[in-house]
Amino acid sequence: MLARSRHLVGLATLVAAGLTACDNQNAADHRAQTEVVRSATVAMQAIPTTGPKATSQLKAITQDLRGIRGNSKTLESTAQRLTSEAETRLGILAWQAGATERTDATEAAARIAGYLASASRRQEHVVQYEELLDSLSTDELEVLRSKATQQHAITQQQHDEQIPALEELDQANAAAAKKVLDLRLRAADLRAKANSVDGVTGKNYRIEAADVEHQAAVIEAEMERRGANADLNHRQTVDQLAMRAGGAAVEAAVADGEITRIQELSVATRARSKDGRSQLDQLSSRLSDEGNRLIDLLIGPTQDTFATTTQHYQQAAIAANKAMRLGSRGDRKTDQLSALQAEMAMLSVSLERQSRLRLAIRILGDVSAMGEVQGITSRWSETRQLLQDRMDEAATMVEQSRSKAAGLAGGLGDGVGDALLNMLELPASESDDSDDSAA
Repeated sequence: MLARSRHLVGLATLVAAGLTACDNQNAADHRAQTEVVRSATVAMQAIPTTGPKATSQLKAITQDLRGIRGNSKTLESTAQRLTSEAETRLGILAWQAGATERTDATEAAARIAGYLASASRRQEHVVQYEELLDSLSTDELEVLRSKATQQHAITQQQHDEQIPALEELDQANAAAAKKVLDLRLRAADLRAKANSVDGVTGKNYRIEAADVEHQAAVIEAEMERRGANADLNHRQTVDQLAMRAGGAAVEAAVADGEITRIQELSVATRARSKDGRSQLDQLSSRLSDEGNRLIDLLIGPTQDTFATTTQHYQQAAIAANKAMRLGSRGDRKTDQLSALQAEMAMLSVSLERQSRLRLAIRILGDVSAMGEVQGITSRWSETRQLLQDRMDEAATMVEQSRSKAAGLAGGLGDGVGDALLNMLELPASESDDSDDSAA
């Protein structure tokens, strides 16, 4: 019995020694973890607000804080609270680090919109020039000119053939008029002689003068006949042929002038079309360069920034929620506000990403639809779905963050919560209207 008692006392001593050692180890762990939290708190205050050094220091702090587990809810909630703050700051730094790429993407989208508007106008002009060139045909005018030229030649020949006969009649009448004048002068001379002699002698002169007058009258009658024949059968025909020849010449000249005008217009239009095509090719090249640059930015740097930023904010929200569960009631609202801040930051970032991608899909789709920008058209079929998937991911995150933020804001139960709930409604109602300008 005494031996059994001694054995039990020995066991109790060993158990007590073990418990004391365990307590000492827990105390050491607690002191070590407390030091980590204290050091993290001090270090957080000394970290610069920007720069790669701040990022590396914050990541080191979060790595240390993740080792705080199990010893004390108060200590662990404090560590989670510090983690949330550090991850929030890392999210801000990550988003700031991608500012240049986002600015480049915004500028690229703006340039694409400008080039696209110019290229669309140039394309319309080129099509109009080509349609105008198709309509500027001189075939009908050339046929008309050929007919008018042929008609002028035929009529002019007929006119020229009529001239000798008319000239012959006119010459005959001119010679007859001279003969009539000579006869009239002779008759006048005979009458003068008759007046200067006696009646018997003068009678013979008067008879001869009458005969001369008769000859002149006969010649004049023949002149009248020839004149009438010239006027009726020759001169009228010559005049008509001259008018027809002149009209045909005018018609040919008008057709020729119109052909020349159309040919000059064709040359000028072809030059404008060539210049417009050259400008369109230059704009297409710029659209290809800017479009590919925008695509590379959207699927590369800006997507990486978005993913890194949202990952930090998600970790911040998770840490803040853990702090709410582990911490005291007095710290609950602070932790709730931290979680709400992280969710609203994710909402803002996701909205921006969604808007940027929606704008890019629209303008790059318009560029591809032009059919002139081969560098985009060939790449767009595979890129569009990728950008659409990214936009859908951003849209899903928008809804998730809005829902979580609304729940957190509603749980605040005061005026601040109501104000935040109202703020959460604004992006939902305005997102469709502001998408084109957000990027």
